[in-house]
Amino acid sequence: MNDVTTPDTTATRRPTAAPSAEAIDRAIAGACAQIAPAWPLDQSVAVNPWWPLRGLPIQQAAARVAARGGARALPDRTYLRKQWMNGRITRADLQAACREADSTLAVDTLVAHLDRPSCTARLPLVADQLDQIRDLAHRTAWTEEIVHEISQLCASEFDRGQGDWPGTRADELYSAWHHNVVRDRGIAILMGEPGLQKRFKDLPDNPDALIRTALAAMSVPAGAIEAYLHALLMSVNGWASWCAYLAWQAELAGQENTALRDLLAIRLAWDWVLYRWLADEGLRDGWRHALTRAEAIEADHAHDQRLDWIWLRALELGYQRPLIDDLTHAEAAPTASRPAVQAAFCIDVRSEVFRRALEAANPDIHTLGFAGFFGAPIAYQPLGSAVSQAQVPGLLAPSLRVIQQSRHGDDDTHRRGASAIRGLHVGDISRRFRWGSTSTFSYVESTGLFYAFKLLKNGLLHQSGSHSSAATTVSEPDPLTLVLTDDDGPLSTERKTELAAGILRGMSLTQNFAPIVMLAGHASQTRNNPQQSALDCGACGGHSGEINARVVTGLLNEPAVRESLREYGIEVPSDTRFVAALHNTTTDHITLFDLDEPGPRHAELIDRLEGWLAEARERANDERRAQLEPETDADGMGYADFQQRAEDWSQVRPEWGLARNASLIVAPRRRTRGLNLAGRAFLHEYEATQDPQHEILESIMTAPMIVAHWINFQYYASTVDNRIYGSGNKTLHNVAGGHIGLFEGNGGDLRIGLSLQSLSDGKRWVHEPLRLSVFIEAPAEAIADIVQAHEPIEQLVHHEWLFLYRVGPTGEPVQRYGRQGWTTVSTTDSVLPVRKSKA
Repeated sequence: MNDVTTPDTTATRRPTAAPSAEAIDRAIAGACAQIAPAWPLDQSVAVNPWWPLRGLPIQQAAARVAARGGARALPDRTYLRKQWMNGRITRADLQAACREADSTLAVDTLVAHLDRPSCTARLPLVADQLDQIRDLAHRTAWTEEIVHEISQLCASEFDRGQGDWPGTRADELYSAWHHNVVRDRGIAILMGEPGLQKRFKDLPDNPDALIRTALAAMSVPAGAIEAYLHALLMSVNGWASWCAYLAWQAELAGQENTALRDLLAIRLAWDWVLYRWLADEGLRDGWRHALTRAEAIEADHAHDQRLDWIWLRALELGYQRPLIDDLTHAEAAPTASRPAVQAAFCIDVRSEVFRRALEAANPDIHTLGFAGFFGAPIAYQPLGSAVSQAQVPGLLAPSLRVIQQSRHGDDDTHRRGASAIRGLHVGDISRRFRWGSTSTFSYVESTGLFYAFKLLKNGLLHQSGSHSSAATTVSEPDPLTLVLTDDDGPLSTERKTELAAGILRGMSLTQNFAPIVMLAGHASQTRNNPQQSALDCGACGGHSGEINARVVTGLLNEPAVRESLREYGIEVPSDTRFVAALHNTTTDHITLFDLDEPGPRHAELIDRLEGWLAEARERANDERRAQLEPETDADGMGYADFQQRAEDWSQVRPEWGLARNASLIVAPRRRTRGLNLAGRAFLHEYEATQDPQHEILESIMTAPMIVAHWINFQYYASTVDNRIYGSGNKTLHNVAGGHIGLFEGNGGDLRIGLSLQSLSDGKRWVHEPLRLSVFIEAPAEAIADIVQAHEPIEQLVHHEWLFLYRVGPTGEPVQRYGRQGWTTVSTTDSVLPVRKSKA
């Protein structure tokens, strides 16, 4: 458990000048700006929880979150020692990491460091100070109770229909809290502090007034205000992250949301109430003195973590070294003059395994990687729904809308829409009744026998009456069609063509089209899993990629669009057909869509393609089996077993998701074809020769590269500190606030990030916490120019949140880009300066 800095109770109180209103506003804004957003469960987007701190060197950011919130941003020393003992970290890697850090420390000194305890000093909150003098063996800790009270309030106020009861619905979060807390006598009774409630009655009823008044009343040192407010938010980091998401979404819509500021006021109010309840001027002065050491505590952590960074770098070099060697010496794989099939998959690391398997099934198949939303910035509105869901990465806002219409006319559309709405209403009523606190027992009484059969069927027989979209098989034409629209109605051919040209160029697919071009979105298939969205396509906003694949293939199959593409210099042969598909990442089954009237030649090719896909599935299943069930014989787990895992509601690890992700490779597939990248690399197709102005490269580095970094750091953070940045034990999860997030058990802070079961097999960490290594095959000057033109990219690279490498022609050494420009990388020695870019 992290220790707060022990207050100096002998410090004398000295009057200090009150900070100005402007200074307080800056401190509030600064504290709030350091909280990253957390997306809701039903549209999960992986996020780097330290994204707002990217303007700092990663080492400084790590020291800051440790000092202010007791958070870890590095693998713990026990884990690092295991990697040393099992040979994953070698002496050569440690020595190379030391050279990078300009350190002359001996390896034995570094090894001895792993036996030392880590620094646990932390900026103290008033609640922390009270807990130090409280009998915690017999009484509830103030820190726990405050988090519990705030968390229950937030779950009620942000509820979207799944809470125990509606709760007080106020226009603002702080107002709702203030309304409740002045009437709640239970807290004082529970905590054994009679009279405490009176301290809440005279609190300001406005959050801004509360913040100003409390800071002045507690005489918080002006230089420590932002650090103190940030520490308060970190004590309820889960809900702070949710409020930051609301602010993020509001900003995308050109609006403002103040929930995070309200949450800060609530958490500060608790500290102020306890400050007044403390009524010991010596302890108060000691606490204030500890706040003045905010920078010193951060410096202590930075000093303590210096050698940990060398160990982490050694771990990363152990992954990078063989990969750089492979990329340097890989011979470009020959490709057919015209492939039999071109198959585009999401850049997701899970696709790498299947792509390799598919190419092994038929060498004349050419696979490529592209962001899974396939360049279609759409929101999807299902038939019968008034709500649309964004099918784009979290960085973007959809600019187009896709609606469903019946091919049998408007009457059929309305009829089916009305039926869908009725189904939604019935399901919603059932769900509310089942989860409502006053009706739970009567619901169980009335449906118990039915659910007993359902549990028996799903738990023992592994049968299910429902499937995810990933399991759906289309055996006949869908009578519904997808219509692409904007604010003015259906898109014109001109707009469609412009969109289609951008998509094809983004995939580096503008010539030599195969007879069949398959665009495969992806989705997961799991049951009883509130985090399923985290296993679906992140580029599609945590949804299935089916809609995007079908919309884009429909667009590219339109004769008018094909004709107009010639104006962009793109000639799609008349015998080329685009086919939409969905990759089920749990079972590696591929579903093909919209296959009505393919024509004799295409029908034959599709039959053959289905055979190749089935063979690829078997190969991929074999590889994944070794990861999921390493002790099971190769013949002991087949496709049926993967299907069973997908349908088993008790299965906590239906698949590994993006665990072990470590690199992004932006290059032609011929560069990596034949390499076994072990499902650890994001693969994005890119042909520099087709991008003379480097516009496509710029779009890759400013969007997919950021998305890959976010995914990488969500896994990283969830591994190094699951207590704060992960979601704990999946078997204890309860959904909070509808679809907002999770509680572990029935309380505590909102849990964000990934569960332990998504990262560990119960015996060891399966995910390795490594920063993303990005490899780009493009001119060095173009890469450097893009880095310098975009501040977020420059921050990530210069502050070592990721590593950026350039891959040249085969045999040419790989180069790394950083603050000093370009350096040549040797896989057998250290990183040697070779030249600086002109930047």
